[in-house]
Amino acid sequence: MTIRLSTPGALANAKEQLPYSSTWELDATQLGEVDIKLEENRLSIGTTTFYLPVYESEDLIDQIRVIATGGVVHTVDLVFDRVYLDGLDARFFEEPDASKALPQALAALANDEVKVWNIICLNDQTARVGYNFAAHGWVLRADKSRIEKSALRVVNRCNHQTNIFGPVSVMKVPPA
Repeated sequence: MTIRLSTPGALANAKEQLPYSSTWELDATQLGEVDIKLEENRLSIGTTTFYLPVYESEDLIDQIRVIATGGVVHTVDLVFDRVYLDGLDARFFEEPDASKALPQALAALANDEVKVWNIICLNDQTARVGYNFAAHGWVLRADKSRIEKSALRVVNRCNHQTNIFGPVSVMKVPPA
């Protein structure tokens, strides 16, 4: 499969230029273990190729993140032509069992404290949250203090995660 991504209004030569570029979040969580590669202006995620714009110096550059198995986020850096591990997406991350080895998708993060997207602290919604794999727990990134999962909420769920389009239950009223 081949897909072309772009934000035409972010290019310097656009008739109507936008004041910002786009942020693309590509959900690859259901693809299993796949290679994510960037070669020139082609991003490959498994067998799917995304053609990206060739940017000029005055263009606004789109941000691209690939969310892989286990909620692992790979940032596609189009300035330096590289892809790197950049944290977790709480919408797809399940805390690993501390008594078991980490799943392969998370193994590269085993000793790290990583930032986590799409999660908020209920007491301070501006606080940035992280997950510390070595300590097996959630932390506030500013001061490294631990926080319980019950004090957090996952936000920005996709429609397919919320079940808002699921079947509607029919109220059963007993006969009079």
